Amino acid sequence: MLEFLNTIQVRLLNSDKPEKEKVFDFVADTFSYIPQLTDNDAGNYWNCDKTFVIDMPNKEIRKIFSIERRAIVTIKTSDRKTHLIGTSDIPARVQISSNLTSANLIIKCKMLVDPLL
Repeated sequence: MLEFLNTIQVRLLNSDKPEKEKVFDFVADTFSYIPQLTDNDAGNYWNCDKTFVIDMPNKEIRKIFSIERRAIVTIKTSDRKTHLIGTSDIPARVQISSNLTSANLIIKCKMLVDPLL
């Protein structure tokens, strides 16, 4: 079982201006993450959907993520190895929903390969 660090990096993909990519770092509660291999009529894919509880971001960041954004999400294991959720071809969809003192970072992504390999 992999042990993850509680930092999550989200790099927004902007198809209009690739040089204007924005990177956001979030601090999450302790979490586990196991993508699920799923089979359907089109073939196999890895369901990488996950909701992380994060520290409350500022109002500007909450406004940016109030709707789903295309992004590549980076999580790290305790041995500092990085794992990417989403690719530039098939990006993850990322959104933040706010609670009273924390927020939920909602990631929706289907990948063709296991992101933890």
